[in-house]
Amino acid sequence: MFISSLISNYGPQREAVASAVRSVRGEILRAEDFGARPDTPQQACLAAVRASDVVVLLLGSAYGAVQPSGVSATEEEWQEAVREQKPILVFVEQVAEREARQEEFVAEVQKWATGRFRGSFMTADELREKVAAELHDLDVASAAGAADEGEMRARAQAALPVSRGGFGGSASLVLVVVTGPHRQILRPTEIEDPALARALQQEGMFGENATLSADSATQTRLDGDGLFVVQDRASVALKEDGTIVVAQPAMSRQGRSEIPSVIEEDVRAGLTRALRFAGWILDRVDPMHRVTDVLAMAMMLDAGYMPWRTRAEAAASSNSATMGRSTQIEPVAPNPARRRRSSLIHEADRISEDLTALLRRQQR
Repeated sequence: MFISSLISNYGPQREAVASAVRSVRGEILRAEDFGARPDTPQQACLAAVRASDVVVLLLGSAYGAVQPSGVSATEEEWQEAVREQKPILVFVEQVAEREARQEEFVAEVQKWATGRFRGSFMTADELREKVAAELHDLDVASAAGAADEGEMRARAQAALPVSRGGFGGSASLVLVVVTGPHRQILRPTEIEDPALARALQQEGMFGENATLSADSATQTRLDGDGLFVVQDRASVALKEDGTIVVAQPAMSRQGRSEIPSVIEEDVRAGLTRALRFAGWILDRVDPMHRVTDVLAMAMMLDAGYMPWRTRAEAAASSNSATMGRSTQIEPVAPNPARRRRSSLIHEADRISEDLTALLRRQQR
């Protein structure tokens, strides 16, 4: 476990975390124990973040010195932990006031870290108890089994719909999200609950990240271990193991004089909505976070030779375009593919950008 915080005037709090780590027989990584090294302090600390299994982030009243990167050393460590998909236990000290820059940092961290990955404390003793409890929960979760990326990829590919042999306006943008460790999330009676079907339909049509049309006829049905909410051009499917399949039109409605095209910005926006909607679904069916990891995979189905263009390219030449490739389209996934579950909400923009770029390479 890597301890990230200011060092000056924060010794008791950091020692409280170290004591909690020792209580679960964990290895402690902290700057004050590094000793002489050829690396710069920045290189040593960020390397320790990457080497850690868990990062414990402590936020008090002071922000710390701003580094050449434009942020403090602690915020650099936070950013590195986010990039590396590390589990982050955030503890915010209850203080009368904070420095303005620290207030901004705390707000950013609290926006990202939800549920059990955030806590507050007043004393070092209280901090020690809360860190020990969180580390115990993480240890129990790890003992339950780790998510296997290869197995998750196989499940995601198996969940992809097959081609309907359509062309042009029938092209679909499909996102599959599978969860790990693999387990049953919904009991048969739960997936058959009409309230769940109503919730999926309501959120899918009218929610903040709606992927269904509010103007289209909608049907819900059960098929095997799956619940399906289906429209003419879009659908959402949820299985008992938490697998989610969101299908949307690959192309928005276009004018008669325009050549039908896949618009890159629409693809990216559609994937972002689908990722966040999948995050909402998981929070609805698994509020206790029994599954911790997700893998997202995307595919363009029945797009055939449809041109792929940016919105600016389409506007500049509405009556002519280069046809897309005719090669077999394959599903794509970001790298790394397996990510923390919270990424569906907090990294949706970044993941959708990567998926869009991978899909573009196939179409153009």
